[in-house]
Amino acid sequence: MTRWFDSSDTLFIRFLTRFAADCDYVHHFVTLRANTSMKGGGRWSGFGGAGLKPEGNERFSTAVEPWGDWGRNPPPGRWNFYSYWHEMTASRDGKYWGNSFPVPEAPAIPRDRWITVEFMLKHNTPGERDGEQAFWIDGRLQGHWTGINWRKTPGLKANALTLESYVTDRWTKNPTNVVFFDNVVVARRYVGPVAK
Repeated sequence: MTRWFDSSDTLFIRFLTRFAADCDYVHHFVTLRANTSMKGGGRWSGFGGAGLKPEGNERFSTAVEPWGDWGRNPPPGRWNFYSYWHEMTASRDGKYWGNSFPVPEAPAIPRDRWITVEFMLKHNTPGERDGEQAFWIDGRLQGHWTGINWRKTPGLKANALTLESYVTDRWTKNPTNVVFFDNVVVARRYVGPVAK
C-alpha cells in the first residue's frame, strides 16, 4: 500500500505493527521514497531499481526493516534501515542492493505484540552531507545517522510511503506470514508512541 504526500525538509513517520506469533523473516517492510518524474514513469519513478545505484536527481529511499542477518537473528529479526541513495556503497557482487544501517545491540523483535515504530528523515541541502535519519522503537531512540547526502537537486524529496510485508521463499519457510499495521502518521515533527 502506497500513499503520496506533500513533502517537507524533515519528515517523521509513525506506525504500529504486530508480527503474528508464527511470522518468519520479512524481506522488505516500510519504505519512504523520493522520486521525480525527470526520467519518466511519473510518481512511480522512485520504485524499483534493485541492484542499481541512484543518480542523485531521480530517486532515493530508506526503509525501516526487520533484518535477519542471514539467519543469525531470530525471526522476524532486528530493526535497521535499508537505504538506496547516490553515495551508497556497492555489494560484494559489484551491484547496489541497498546499504544497511544496523543497530547490533538492538533486542530481537518480539512477535505477537504491538510495537510503535517511528523514523525520521531530514533532507540534505542538495550536494551537501547534512541529511539525517533516525528511528525509535516504543519511544526509545535506536539509532541516529548524520552526514548523509541523499540528493543532488532540491526537486527530489521524499513523497511516498509504502507499507508492505514482502516475503520470498529465499528468506522464509512459512507459506503464509501475517503482519498487522495500524495508526500510520506522516508528520513534520516527532509524534511519539501510542499510549498502551
